[in-house]
Amino acid sequence: MSLLATFSGLLDSKEQKDTQVTPELLKLVEDLKYGIEVFKKLLELQRSVTCVLSELRRQSVKASHMSDEVLKLERHSSIVQRSLDMACDFAQNTTELTEYFKNCISSFGHRVQTYKQQVEAIEDSLSSRTKASLTPKELADVLRTLDDQFMSLAAQLYTLNEELSLPKAQLLRQHRNLDEKIPFFDSSTTSSSKSPLDKFLFESGKTSVTTPYGPPPFAMAAPIASPSAVIATTGLPLAIGNASQPATS
Repeated sequence: MSLLATFSGLLDSKEQKDTQVTPELLKLVEDLKYGIEVFKKLLELQRSVTCVLSELRRQSVKASHMSDEVLKLERHSSIVQRSLDMACDFAQNTTELTEYFKNCISSFGHRVQTYKQQVEAIEDSLSSRTKASLTPKELADVLRTLDDQFMSLAAQLYTLNEELSLPKAQLLRQHRNLDEKIPFFDSSTTSSSKSPLDKFLFESGKTSVTTPYGPPPFAMAAPIASPSAVIATTGLPLAIGNASQPATS
C-alpha cells in the first residue's frame, strides 16, 4: 500500500507540473513585477529630489550670506574712497569712518583672542599628557601647526595694518593742528586710556619674539623649547623664527 501511494503521489505531482498556467494569472504576475520596478524607481527619484531640494536650500543660504558680505564690502569701499578724497567733508564722514575702524579693530581683536584661547587649550592638553604618551613626531606636528596658524594670523595683521596706514596718514595730514600736534592722539591720555586690544598689543610688543609679518599679536604665556632642541629630538625641521622678513618699499 505504501509503495502504491508513493507512486500515485509522484504521478499527481508530475501532472501538476505539466498543468498550464492561465493567461490571467501570468498577466497578474507580470503586472506585479512591473509595479515593483516602478515603485523602486519612484523611491530613487524621491531620494534624488530630496537631495536636490536640500542642496538648493544650502545654496540659497550661501547666496544670502554672500549678498550681505557684498553689501558690507560696498559700504566699506565707499567709506574708504570718500576718506581718500581730500575735498570730502570730514565732519560728515567722521562717524562712518570711526565706526568702520572700530569694526575692523574689534573683529581682529576677537580673532586674536580666539587664537589665544586655542593656543592655551593646546598647551593645557599638552601639559595634561604624560611624557611617554607624546612622541617626538607628534610634538613636532603640534609645533608646526601652531607656527602655521601664527604666521597666517600675523600676515593678516600685517595686511590690515598696511591697509589702514594710508587712510590714517591722509586723515592726520589733512586735519593736523597748526602747532603740529596730532589730533585724536594725545600723549597725556593715550597711555592711561588704552582699549583692551591696544593694551594687549602694547604688552606683546615688549617681548623678544619676532615674526616675519610685523609685531607679535600677543605675548607668549609659557616658554617654548628652542628649534634646535626639537630638531635634535625629532629630526624634523621646524619653520619657527627663521622666515625671511618681507620686503618693505
